[in-house]
Amino acid sequence: MVTCSNPNGCSGCGWDEATKARRLLEIRRRWASSVSIRPCPFCGAIPEIRYCDDGATVRCKNPECLQPTTGVRTDVETAIKLWNRRVHGGQIV
Repeated sequence: MVTCSNPNGCSGCGWDEATKARRLLEIRRRWASSVSIRPCPFCGAIPEIRYCDDGATVRCKNPECLQPTTGVRTDVETAIKLWNRRVHGGQIV
């Protein structure tokens, strides 16, 4: 999980909770963009990462895909790992 690098926590930086949440989301998005995400094993489309209040999901961009999402996970790392482990026909694509 990506977290604040300040040893005293974000309050040590003088950030309020809203600023902390925005900053951590920005860090997580940058991290996620540097991680390799495999194409969808069901249709071959490139996925996208979507964020929400509850966490993140990796979602296929193809609206007709049979298995388009990992579902919402508490962190983007878990969603990417789940996405990359999906298989179709017994093979990881």
